[in-house]
Amino acid sequence: MANKIGSPMVFRASLPLLRKFHVNRFSPLLRKFPVQQSTNRALYSFSDTLQQRCRHKSSSACAKLTEPCTYSDEYITSILSEVKTIAVVGASANWKRPSYFASKYLQRKGYRVIPVNPGVAAKGESILGEKCYASIADIPGNVDMVDIFRGSDAALGICKEAVNLADDKKIKVVWMQLGVVNNEAKEICEAHNLKVVMDRCPKIEYSRLFGELGWHGFDSGVISSKRQGKGRLSNTTNQQGSIEF
Repeated sequence: MANKIGSPMVFRASLPLLRKFHVNRFSPLLRKFPVQQSTNRALYSFSDTLQQRCRHKSSSACAKLTEPCTYSDEYITSILSEVKTIAVVGASANWKRPSYFASKYLQRKGYRVIPVNPGVAAKGESILGEKCYASIADIPGNVDMVDIFRGSDAALGICKEAVNLADDKKIKVVWMQLGVVNNEAKEICEAHNLKVVMDRCPKIEYSRLFGELGWHGFDSGVISSKRQGKGRLSNTTNQQGSIEF
């Protein structure tokens, strides 16, 4: 079924953006928002996850940044335009987890998203129709980007694996999700000519840079006289005129 703009599904998909604000301030809004009880539970669960990640980032010994990670729009756009296959390390089969709907969003935009989760792989299960693997090394074929949905402490080992497999798998980019910052891992990757992004979500960056963020009433920070498109590939409009995600 299509999801109209302003529907619970679209609102839930926008929640990663709340990290840029104070999540607690949105609690009254979430309580008043006319959505089903199960959806409300998912909203609060995700808000709690974001807050936990922010606390982890500030307390982790790996995240010793005096300034926030900053990247030019051109740098992020070039990455999202060039990569085709993304290995999501820490992907979850639980639809309420951020890694699940971030992966689903990227799939809808034309990327091939390969889940990496040892627990799910041991059961022989798939996520979003893609076979799940226990490690990056187990993935057959090439991988353009490694997207890390693990904690900052775990990022170092994952980055070392990506560096060791970079030539065989043609890995070009290591992307660390919101709240994931590891300077040592970053330096190792850059020393082997891999592009690195930390403390960012490709789903949010895609929405911001390819014209979708404004649909939800957020300031994308992109100033242009050109009309923003709908994104690269698969946003479609059904017969009733509502936008499908």
